[in-house]
Amino acid sequence: MRFNGHVDAVNPATGRKIRPLFISLRATRDKSEVLEPAEPLFDPVASLRHHFLAAISQHPEELKSVEPVMPFSRADPRAVEAIDVIPTLDQRPNLLNLTPKEFESFIQNLFTTMGYETDQYRSSRDGGTDCMASKAGPVAPMKIAVQAKLYTKPSRQPTSATFTAPCSTKEPPSAS
Repeated sequence: MRFNGHVDAVNPATGRKIRPLFISLRATRDKSEVLEPAEPLFDPVASLRHHFLAAISQHPEELKSVEPVMPFSRADPRAVEAIDVIPTLDQRPNLLNLTPKEFESFIQNLFTTMGYETDQYRSSRDGGTDCMASKAGPVAPMKIAVQAKLYTKPSRQPTSATFTAPCSTKEPPSAS
């Protein structure tokens, strides 16, 4: 998971609108430590830097930006023409009957229907990003890397709980 946190501001020297990047972080699959935010000596900034390899603005009050841990560009060479799968669902009500490629297209279609700008990526069987979804907003513009998986049998692959476990004091659910 990667997160880039921007803020809409005005450069006091020019009066122009700017969007400096104040925090950029990533969480990896192998994170299994559980944080203890209730601990009196817990330091959120040190934790973000240590556990999530975060770049955090040293002077946010001066609108100083940081470099993103993963730059994002809509001009990605992996982007392919999206397939509109939603109209065919009337004929195929069971999502488990979709092929993996159709399922990835279905997920991309859902993000498009929800108002996101989307780019679908070609299949590469690398376990990577299948679709990028972005939405501009006044409070929290979002860019989401989507990895869609369609399993018809129980899988031993890590679940999203694996990626969120470091952010929680609860144990992640088992992948059964």
